[in-house]
Amino acid sequence: MQTGFRRSAAIATSVLGAFFVVMYVLASWTLLHTTNTDAYVQTTAVVIDQPQVQNEIAATIVSSVVGESQLPEEIITLLTNGARFVVASDNFHAFWELANRSMHDIVRDQLLGNSPFTQAGARIDITAEVNLVLENL
Repeated sequence: MQTGFRRSAAIATSVLGAFFVVMYVLASWTLLHTTNTDAYVQTTAVVIDQPQVQNEIAATIVSSVVGESQLPEEIITLLTNGARFVVASDNFHAFWELANRSMHDIVRDQLLGNSPFTQAGARIDITAEVNLVLENL
């Protein structure tokens, strides 16, 4: 009977230890990516290279520009192709990195309690970066 208890205790301890190892790895990864801006930016940098993400961003740009206007399909296609070209450019990649870096700094400070959350504090001015992208087309 003692052997059965020891075996059960050993299995329970092993399972509990494995659970804590998994939780430690998950917590360490989360802490790294929520507090280290460079690691976060490096992780998000690969997202913009995915065609599906580029297409979604291009579609959002076009819908923002067009709004409720009823334009011919040819013009929508032309705008969409232009937006895809912009999103695939090196300058947009630099903009993507800058925007992620800027927003991560704000979110990190709020998560760590270094600054209270305000709508004004969650905004970044990207006018210069957008102009740089447009100038280099």
